[in-house]
Amino acid sequence: MKKLFYLYSLLCGVAAFAQSIASKELLGTWKVDVITTPDLTVDMQSMEVTLSPETLEWAKKKNKSTDGLKKDALKNARGYTGVTYSFLPQGVYKEQKPGR
Repeated sequence: MKKLFYLYSLLCGVAAFAQSIASKELLGTWKVDVITTPDLTVDMQSMEVTLSPETLEWAKKKNKSTDGLKKDALKNARGYTGVTYSFLPQGVYKEQKPGR
């Protein structure tokens, strides 16, 4: 379910960004470099998780450790390591690196 949420966030971000550029500029194959949600950002190169200020504040108020949030984010993000998305006139295709 969390993977679906991250994919949905990714595609919504692309859709929002696409409104300001021509669709021809989106065509091609794109690698997932960063996963961004309102709560956190995962850099896929360094596998570093950055929590939003709101999430940090929430964790502090609830007296919760942010380590668990980061661990869950990394666990879900690993599913996108080596994944590319091809945006073609016929649709969007997800491709996985060989050996995964």
